[in-house]
Amino acid sequence: MDGLIGQPMRILVVFCHPSHDSFNAHLLVRATESLNSAGHDCLVRDLYADRFDPVVTLDEWTKYEQAVRPELSVKSYISDLSWCEGILLIFPTWWYGMPAMLKGYFDRVWIPGAAFEFAADRTIDTRALRHITRFVVVTTYGSPWWWIKIWLRDPVRMAIQKGLRRLFSPACRVEWFAFYNMDKSSQSARVKFLNRVADGMKVFDA
Repeated sequence: MDGLIGQPMRILVVFCHPSHDSFNAHLLVRATESLNSAGHDCLVRDLYADRFDPVVTLDEWTKYEQAVRPELSVKSYISDLSWCEGILLIFPTWWYGMPAMLKGYFDRVWIPGAAFEFAADRTIDTRALRHITRFVVVTTYGSPWWWIKIWLRDPVRMAIQKGLRRLFSPACRVEWFAFYNMDKSSQSARVKFLNRVADGMKVFDA
């Protein structure tokens, strides 16, 4: 499978929420059902279920730029990055950012030698993940859209879409599915968003 138009894709799904009864967990179910029914090969990494340790160790920090593979606990997560052609992130936005566990996932897994390289002049060489052609985020916010978008300028979206995006293929298609005002949302609004996300997984078919 090579990610060409009309071909099934290898999709890495990174899920980060402590509760399997949460709305985010329902989003995971609907999204993966949609992807599986379309014939895609999905690998789900449930960080809480995995008991992923988000803390960077002193040894990892001192070897960060040495292209030394880290401890065994994250080697499989690093392998995911070279395996996948598309990435789907599903997480709640807490305190205007990603959960600490998800941030730790990026700190410990998306390292030099896996997600990018430092060139001799200290610029970032982004060829490591050029094979990724689809990048999709599904997230929920407790606050209304105007507070997130206008007042705060959506910091988590800026960090992901302008930071992580530059690591992927120049032709990578990016989609962002956001559910705002979660704390006051109605059942009908949540069902509508679930359906929107399920239908939105067609981005991996295009």
